[in-house]
Amino acid sequence: MKKSMLVLLMCMVAAFSFAGGQADAGEEDVVLNYWTWHPSAELLQPILDDFESENPGITVNLTVVDAEMYQEKIPTALASGESLDVVGVQAGLMPSQIQGYLTPIEPYLEAVAGSNWKNALKEKDIEICKQQTGGELFMIAMGSFGSAMGLYNVEIFDELGLSVPETYKEMVNVANAIRAEKPGVLPVVFAGEPWWVNEIVLNLVSQESEWWNEVRYDKGGRWDDPIYIQAVEDFVQMHEDGVFEDMTDIGEDRAYEIFFAGEAAIYYGGSWDAPILSETFRKNQGIDLENVGAMMLPVMRPGVGELTMRAFIELGLAIPEVSDHKEDAAKLIWYLVAGDGFDKLNWDNFIVPSKKGSMIPDSLLTSKEARDGWELIVSITNDAKSFRDSMSEFEDVAGQILIDIIHGADIQESCEWLQKEFTSGRY
Repeated sequence: MKKSMLVLLMCMVAAFSFAGGQADAGEEDVVLNYWTWHPSAELLQPILDDFESENPGITVNLTVVDAEMYQEKIPTALASGESLDVVGVQAGLMPSQIQGYLTPIEPYLEAVAGSNWKNALKEKDIEICKQQTGGELFMIAMGSFGSAMGLYNVEIFDELGLSVPETYKEMVNVANAIRAEKPGVLPVVFAGEPWWVNEIVLNLVSQESEWWNEVRYDKGGRWDDPIYIQAVEDFVQMHEDGVFEDMTDIGEDRAYEIFFAGEAAIYYGGSWDAPILSETFRKNQGIDLENVGAMMLPVMRPGVGELTMRAFIELGLAIPEVSDHKEDAAKLIWYLVAGDGFDKLNWDNFIVPSKKGSMIPDSLLTSKEARDGWELIVSITNDAKSFRDSMSEFEDVAGQILIDIIHGADIQESCEWLQKEFTSGRY
């Protein structure tokens, strides 16, 4: 009897040992499926390799999809129960569209980073993430992008003895000097697509008003408001004064080409173009510019307006409810947003960080103009009051109307039409 009991106990111990070994093996064989649209696989994969090295037993299966395709693909994948553990979330409309398929993230961040995890990130960015999903936190963001931001060719400015303009009067003087001394060089180039034309005008509005937030969040803002009409008039004036030219036929790629070839002194884009400040980036991309600095759109009415950009969180990361590895998913998200992974990634990405204390090393910003430019971008983005929370379809419509105005359409009538179209229920 005793012998039989001993055999039984030994079998039970062996069974439990086997089961425990199977659980451990399972824990060491976690695969996290991570879908996003940005950054590129080329930038992300080395960072994920480092994460895997620091977290033995976790493998990350990365899928990067074109941004527009991602907007269609991720809601469908989540609705169909696709096996996903970490998903990138585009700020704006997407958070509310997919919120029902995501899990509240705070408990998992606390599990992997401690109860004081919020101290590592900017409070403003956390609050905006909450606002995107109705007050509960379902994602955290790597940082923020802002626009419109100018990149300027330091060599041209130095050759002509020009200072970076901050007021519109100074900008006119810079444009006149460039046209007089370098006839083959445009003072300014930018993409002439409707959405970007609209972005420039919205930036002009934001110098003096938070009008866009009132429009975007249904707080009474109108497209025929005098503050918006004033910005449109300013945009027209910039063309009449020779600061801007009609860029209708210039796409984004062509605008880059013109600036990189030294055929324009200033390029207006967004802070996502900040890597161009880096000499290393320029060499790796074959951009033959010796030195590049950053600037903002000039203040149209000093004392009334201020240097600014419209800015908003970007590159959100969330955990789908369907994930079987939520805590491991949170480890990866924390690594990419607040850990070493973010710093390594941002040496190429140049997003204004949510992570407190994160810096771009001076080895990448080798000139004073580049360092001062990045400092300006960070400062202006962090202080931005007008949210770059877009309504893509309508902003294309607004941009086309602005192009029509440049070609002679009446400003007042056009803005009144925009207001009627905006309230039509089609957007």
